[in-house]
Amino acid sequence: MGLHRFSPVGSGRMGTQQTLATIRGAVLVEFGCMGHMNYAGRDYQDRAPDGCKIYSTHINETDIALGDMSRLWDAVEAIVNTDRPEVLFLTPSSVPEIVGFDLGAAARELVDKYTSTKIISFESSGFGASVCRGVEIALDTLAASLPEDSEITAKPTYNVIGSNLDLYNHKADTDEVMRIMRNCFGAKPLCIFTSNADIGDIKRMGGAHINLVIRREGILAAKRLKDRFGIPFVVGRPYGVAATRAWIREIELSAELRASSESLDKECAETENSLESSMRSLINAPELLIGAHTDVADGIASFAEQELGLKVGAKWCDDPFCGTEDTPFLPEMNRIELLKKSDYILLADSELIAYSEKNGVVISGREGGHLGFTPSPLIGFRGASNLGKLLSSPPPLPNASEMRGGKSGRGRNGGKPDHKGNVRKVQWQ
Repeated sequence: MGLHRFSPVGSGRMGTQQTLATIRGAVLVEFGCMGHMNYAGRDYQDRAPDGCKIYSTHINETDIALGDMSRLWDAVEAIVNTDRPEVLFLTPSSVPEIVGFDLGAAARELVDKYTSTKIISFESSGFGASVCRGVEIALDTLAASLPEDSEITAKPTYNVIGSNLDLYNHKADTDEVMRIMRNCFGAKPLCIFTSNADIGDIKRMGGAHINLVIRREGILAAKRLKDRFGIPFVVGRPYGVAATRAWIREIELSAELRASSESLDKECAETENSLESSMRSLINAPELLIGAHTDVADGIASFAEQELGLKVGAKWCDDPFCGTEDTPFLPEMNRIELLKKSDYILLADSELIAYSEKNGVVISGREGGHLGFTPSPLIGFRGASNLGKLLSSPPPLPNASEMRGGKSGRGRNGGKPDHKGNVRKVQWQ
């Protein structure tokens, strides 16, 4: 691994496991080195305490040299007999993938042996797979394996596909989707796939009127569900009033539902009024530099330019799997080069904002209080109001002592510490 100033892009294995870790009623077994899961498992369970149970088999040099998988057989037998899970997920760590252990073949043998537990194997698509590819694999594999034949519900229902643990602000954004669907369509979710789902929710996905795909990695799963159940799907993360109205209109057309015009008009009017004061404060704002998941960067850039009248100086994505010609993946040295501009507002992860020592809004990276996480949506109507306020007055990041590392003499979030050790950003106005 090369040297990194910031956190490197995670592996496909990490994306897969973060997608699975939130699913209640399941067990996740990693066949691999204990050290990997010792830290990752704690992180998953801290962030999703009600999610699936997580185990690691551990392997040693003899297992690797001889291709011995007996630890996997023993672990699965103990877990099935003790926990009696309805579903068991198998994932490899990096060492078994490098050596070439055939986890898929092992899973097929285990399926025949343990008929009371559904066993599903996930593989991370080789060395080049990054987090987003791992998420895509997990969503598609789950959609192929768990949903059962279902009658479409009598009242409007939907699935949210792509609300996952790896995506910043996933809970608040999903809550806004649910609020809009409730107010505009009187619709209820069948499955929040996968950040707030249990096995039963996933089994019932086939009864929905529509699938809402809020990240591009969920498209394969949505296509699979459409082929099997005939469920139409809408792809998009709606940032801003215009995009949210267009998103609602697409849902109307795809699912043959009718949105409440009264509720929609009220939401639009309230959001536009909220944005007016923000726009007055943004008249002399510098250009924006935006780095996040491709769908996030594209959506926020479009909102900023088309509705707030701001200029976007550059945008990039934080995972090479999702890079496009318009929003490419930028290695960290290229990102650092962008920060040499004289004036800008940076929307990115907290590490890059800290390094820049400029105004910033966190829209990417790991959630958590020490990284400036705020439980407010960025998408939908309320997200538009929130983004307007954040851009017109970028918030300070938390205590310097809570950030990892940092520049000499400064907190990791930029700026000079005060007498209490707190760091406050200087606003651009």
